[in-house]
Amino acid sequence: MSKPLVILLCLEELEMVESVHGHLVSALEREADLRKVTTKTGAIDHLSRTPRPHAVLISDQAICEAHNADLLHTLVKYVKAGGTAVCSGIFSSFVSPKKMHALFKGAFDLPWTRSYYARDEWSVNPIVKGVEFSGLAQTYSMKAVGLSNVSLESAVYVEELLAKRLAKGKGPSGKGGSCQSPIAFAAVGKGHFGFIGDVNGEEHTTAVVLAMALRPAVQPSASAPADNSPKPKILIISLEKASYTDDMYEQLYRALRKNASVTEALDIRAANRALSSPAKPSAVLVSDAAIAQRKHAALLKRLVEYARSGGRVVLAMQFSNHFPLDAVRPFFRTWGLQWDRGSYHRTTFGLNPAGVPAPLSADALFPTLSMKALHIRNAPRACAVYLPTPDSRLESLVWAPVPIAGAQAEESPAVFAPVGKGYLGYVGDVNGEQGSTRLVLEMCGVKIKPGDMGSVKQTVSVRFHPGGAREEETRLEEEIPLPPRPPTVPASSARASGSSSAPAQASGSSSTPAAAPGPSSSAAPGASSSSSSSLRPPYQPRSPPRPREAEVVARAAARAKVQERKAKRGDALKDEGNVLFRQGQWLEAAEKYREAALAAGPLPVYMANLAAALLKLKLWDLADDAATRALSTEPTHVKALFRRAQARKELRRFKVAERDLRKLLSIDEFNSAARAELAEVQALKRNLRSEDWPEDEHPELQDYFVDVEESDSEDYKHKGNGTPCKYYNHEGCKNGKRCRFRHAPDRKSVRDELGRNVCIYWLLGACRFGDDRCVYAHDRTYLPERGWWTNEARNRRLREAVDQTARVLPRDCMPPALLAEMTKPVSWRSDPWAQKNYARILARREKYGDRARYPEDEDEDEDEDHYDEDEEDDYYDEDEDEDEYGYGGDERHMEEFYEEQGIKPWEVESYDELMRIHRAIYEGY
Repeated sequence: MSKPLVILLCLEELEMVESVHGHLVSALEREADLRKVTTKTGAIDHLSRTPRPHAVLISDQAICEAHNADLLHTLVKYVKAGGTAVCSGIFSSFVSPKKMHALFKGAFDLPWTRSYYARDEWSVNPIVKGVEFSGLAQTYSMKAVGLSNVSLESAVYVEELLAKRLAKGKGPSGKGGSCQSPIAFAAVGKGHFGFIGDVNGEEHTTAVVLAMALRPAVQPSASAPADNSPKPKILIISLEKASYTDDMYEQLYRALRKNASVTEALDIRAANRALSSPAKPSAVLVSDAAIAQRKHAALLKRLVEYARSGGRVVLAMQFSNHFPLDAVRPFFRTWGLQWDRGSYHRTTFGLNPAGVPAPLSADALFPTLSMKALHIRNAPRACAVYLPTPDSRLESLVWAPVPIAGAQAEESPAVFAPVGKGYLGYVGDVNGEQGSTRLVLEMCGVKIKPGDMGSVKQTVSVRFHPGGAREEETRLEEEIPLPPRPPTVPASSARASGSSSAPAQASGSSSTPAAAPGPSSSAAPGASSSSSSSLRPPYQPRSPPRPREAEVVARAAARAKVQERKAKRGDALKDEGNVLFRQGQWLEAAEKYREAALAAGPLPVYMANLAAALLKLKLWDLADDAATRALSTEPTHVKALFRRAQARKELRRFKVAERDLRKLLSIDEFNSAARAELAEVQALKRNLRSEDWPEDEHPELQDYFVDVEESDSEDYKHKGNGTPCKYYNHEGCKNGKRCRFRHAPDRKSVRDELGRNVCIYWLLGACRFGDDRCVYAHDRTYLPERGWWTNEARNRRLREAVDQTARVLPRDCMPPALLAEMTKPVSWRSDPWAQKNYARILARREKYGDRARYPEDEDEDEDEDHYDEDEEDDYYDEDEDEDEYGYGGDERHMEEFYEEQGIKPWEVESYDELMRIHRAIYEGY
């Protein structure tokens, strides 16, 4: 019977370990196949190959050093996958409390902390779990580093009194569910992690280490019959393996190890040894381009011979990313192929319409997928696995989406061709997309089941703090299942029904592997079945009716017709955005959703979809803003709540992200995606500093943006000379569009249901002109029942902010009457999601990184308004900033206006400064 493989990991102090713990080393050599590993590369190699070690003994402090972080990461994955790791030897003597806590909590998510260093007598815990300790010394004395916060089921040795109480079925007295212990052993994922605090290597401690390291392997469940079919043997050649490879291709490694016997060769000797073995690998996966270097010509020749004799060689993972372009043609000539390098770009591909190359199966692959790849040209079309489709366009954040045509349409990102009796495969994807991962597995001849790839954490951003500390923000990406295959209709059935022989397409199915973000898994974010879902509810007359209720109803009916026409246009734009979203063209989809909102108004379905696309683009602030606008009119919109929480999580606004998710779960308590997101937010909230915004402390100011009703009437657009028309806002203006005064709303008024402009100073109790002298209406009768002027909590908070701002300015610069204007929200068309140039933000971010959130603000000029509106929807033009504040028109009217409001003409600069402060305050609240 073969002995279990045990790794003695000792990178720095092997001589000391063998001296102090010699009897432990000798016992391990007798009972196990002991390998002493003293290099990081060797350790990673052992942890990456199959079969994996039975246990790893961490014998010195080196694993806690920053330069060994990649080894620690590999070790954690090994443990969580079912392995056993034990900190023993001189580990407890040389690791500081801070580093020990970082290892326990940060790497293995255990609450253990170092608490004492002393000699004491300890007894075996009768309820410890995870391993059989019945053969150990029941009580013995040791000088040890002890741990606190160890759960009772994980403490191997405890105080004698506690051991007696536990043996009688009693818990600890006044200590909760944890205790102190010098030896602990806990379940971590599917494996176990142990700690031995003994600093002198007592003989009884040796028995404890052996019990941990040699514990029986977990046997398969009796209810599940074992799969006795031989697994394929995969050799991965990684001569220049990057530190990020394990993370980037975590799904590939997981699927391979679950369904194949895997060996990874990290140097020439290991690769040659594996290829020379009598038991040849089923396939060789080359993960980097070092094989193309001249110094490795002998290994390349051996690989070619292996393929010609019937093996499979697959060039994938980071091979194309570092493939010297001048070496492409001579490299493939070595294989007897005419392949050459093609273009390098991202687009969406479809499976070869003539069929994928044998022996590959199309059923194991996505029908279409988007990837950024180094293409191959001059390959026979029959060798291409994927090819550009007729609709394929360049997918770039910088360049225009030009069609993939001409010679580029004949290039392929993935090819598979016979070489002698075997095959050579090439996958040019440089990012490790899930679709290309499935292709690599299929080329290697490894069949997988749903769930074998599992989820993967993707790094969203990396921050470096003073002192060199590195902080990563990650996002969990679930395994994307293969789409269902269309049912095959038997020929006889087709003839009997008179239908064509083409297979039926499942309604609403998507050919892309991309799932929309948010609680639902629909292919497009928030698609609606008809345009009616986008329309506002019909106007309901007041009861009892108001004196001019008939006129209000007529105006509402006219607006409804206009809104219906706009909604059709908006829904058409939204549907175009959904198509782009399914194709992974996030920027183009976001522009379509924004066009829909600008055309038909910021309805929740448009804004929630826009938030989804902006999340894909990692424009967190804008996604938050778009989702908030959706919630302003539908506070219970589940997708908007979820997407705003995602955006706020990325902004590290954990408090309000958690608030959104709790609100969502109060609406839909069984929403599993929201529950998972809430758990992640709470974990981040515990471990990271929250960067809350001022308004986060004032929920009464949130989710309450007035949906400014816009109109297509002449009066709504009639700005005249800028001075409000008193007749229009009272008895009615007889001059109509010939009137030289303003009928349109401005910053000092609110539009009511009759089209009149009601004075906001009067609404807030600050108008000094009275009903007769004021140019605006003083009548609430026809105002909406709910508006910003009715939100007392919000308005009170804003007034306090204005008062705070006013204290830093000269008193003459703050006419009290103007402070009422501060409370009126600006139009939704001034929201960042409506104003910002997405493409430019992304281009600047790609060029300069994350040095500025919106770097285009530094030199943005007037021609940045990159979207156009139809004439009938022209609510905003270059002059509107002046006119809507009520000081447009010629200089004489400006002077009259200032005089009417009690402002001296020489205070114009102060007034402009006041308006700037207003915008700053509103954006903050």
